[in-house]
Amino acid sequence: MYKTRAVSMITSRGCPNRCDFCTGKIIWGKSYRVRSVESVLSEIDECLNKFDVKIINFEDDNIFALKSRSVELLKELYRYQRKHDVKLDFTAMNGISIEQLDEEILNLMKQAGFRELNISLVSYSERLQKLYKRPFNSDKFSYIANIAKNLGMNVRSYFILGLPGQSKEEIEDTICFLMSLNIKIFPSVYYNVNTDKGQWKMQRSSAFFNETEHLCRDDLFSLFNSISS
Repeated sequence: MYKTRAVSMITSRGCPNRCDFCTGKIIWGKSYRVRSVESVLSEIDECLNKFDVKIINFEDDNIFALKSRSVELLKELYRYQRKHDVKLDFTAMNGISIEQLDEEILNLMKQAGFRELNISLVSYSERLQKLYKRPFNSDKFSYIANIAKNLGMNVRSYFILGLPGQSKEEIEDTICFLMSLNIKIFPSVYYNVNTDKGQWKMQRSSAFFNETEHLCRDDLFSLFNSISS
């Protein structure tokens, strides 16, 4: 896609949020731990000098969960490039949770070298947002997406397709909302994080394994293709 040298790294583990569908708390536990900004810069420096990378992709589950740390990290990423006379592209393709994002953070992201913003709404439905303990609502999502667009960032949005309790109408409303923002839309197929390990392969496949009382596999295929085609 980018046709240049890139590496991925993690600057934190876990997430302070408790969204019910997320695997983060299963993999990392309930705590949220961050690396020092100095150690992150040291790793970037090593990757740059040893491998001549041009893209750094952060795979954190919630890299900007703490605003003070976010400001420090982004300012130091910018200062590092000025000091060493390099220009790096930064991405967070695993997605950024937006509850702590604001105009200041987005401006610092753009200044540091983030040209795109990957963010997940999960669902436009207020009912589902509350049910699955989302830490922000659709108005906040729209606000962040519009600021990022105005900064010239490529905004990539995601929603979950096939959540238990999710109706076809709620999915269609989510798609319409995201389309109204004039941003790129990608459906993420729901998988059950609490299922037996023997089902993990099928859960993470593209087979639309989980039918619900509202959505059969044909519905899921049709809705997925309406976005992906």
